[in-house]
Amino acid sequence: MKQKIILPATLPHHRPLSQLLNSFVEKVPVRHVFLSRFQASGKSYLIIHLDCSRMPDGLFPDRQTRKAWSRYGIHLILLAGNDMEKHLALGTLFLQRHCTASTLVYNSGRHELPGEELSRSMKKFRQIRQKYRFTCRLLNEEIRKAEKMGSFITAYHVYTSLFEHHLFHLEFLCPGRYFLQDTLDQRLMRLEPFFPEIRSFLLKKTGNTYYITEALLSAGKAETGKEYSHLRAEFREAVAIAGQKLHELVKRTFRDIRISVKYPDHIPEPAAGTQTDSPYESVVRILTRRFPIEEIFLFRQEEAICVGRKITRLHLLLIANTITNNDLDLLAQAVLQKTGRKYMIVPMVHSAAWIQEHLWESQPFFRKAMQPENAIYTAAFPTVIHWHAL
Repeated sequence: MKQKIILPATLPHHRPLSQLLNSFVEKVPVRHVFLSRFQASGKSYLIIHLDCSRMPDGLFPDRQTRKAWSRYGIHLILLAGNDMEKHLALGTLFLQRHCTASTLVYNSGRHELPGEELSRSMKKFRQIRQKYRFTCRLLNEEIRKAEKMGSFITAYHVYTSLFEHHLFHLEFLCPGRYFLQDTLDQRLMRLEPFFPEIRSFLLKKTGNTYYITEALLSAGKAETGKEYSHLRAEFREAVAIAGQKLHELVKRTFRDIRISVKYPDHIPEPAAGTQTDSPYESVVRILTRRFPIEEIFLFRQEEAICVGRKITRLHLLLIANTITNNDLDLLAQAVLQKTGRKYMIVPMVHSAAWIQEHLWESQPFFRKAMQPENAIYTAAFPTVIHWHAL
């Protein structure tokens, strides 16, 4: 009978999590279990080191299983023996960061912990970072050459390779395994829980696809059909911006890993808050209390006289998915009444995806209305719209 794995009592919900863990590994040979902390997402890593050289087919946890663990603030990571060997060979510092004696919660026998001398791993880590930068420079130079020649199909193909290059490093450095066989959409979706800020520069078209990846794939369709009109060339500036954001994410990840391993007692400073007191706070509270609104933009305001009293009329753009025209009328009435007729709102509501789909006819208006300085409320991340290149 297998020994039960007991997670530390300091971990919130440790009892149900221990039950969930034991039911998951019941039929799987396990060598080690580690519980570590991932600063970027604020969640914990539960790393299961399998007692086999290769990952068994069909064992990797599906999205539903990962979401179940995520609800408890846990990233579930499965690594086989060859995965550990790759980390040691390439010098990712993953093992030194997450798989140590201080993070060990279970050892099935007298197995030694995977690892090597830190100075040797640090040297490899510098080399992998240098190789990453070198490949980025090469691919960016190829993109510049293609764009200079006006070959946007070629540029998109190279951009695809550049995105894959970024994703490989994010995957291997953070979830600990790379997924070269998966699509760009699948890989980005898997990385989102580790890097929630991906939502701040990549807009989803559907629940599991992105506009930028669709644009990149259009190069293949244009080439296969020999029809240039299939190419989503209007996204070329947005593709460049997204590529740069991914590059910055990888650079930050390299830096954070080096600091966390070299200075294990270092506590990252919290990000500086950007919220400031707004004269429209009362209006924002009324609107957001009733509906899940992602962002509110005040793109015009004016003074008016209503029933002999001066009133401020606010023209608002609400970024949301489930607000009807009837809801807007009720919201306008609520604001008027609850602010003592100080404010009157003229609201319009659209989802970010709807705006993206209608840029051909409405880009000038929305680009002006959605200037960052016009935002009076942001729920999580600023709304991302991939503005078309004109």
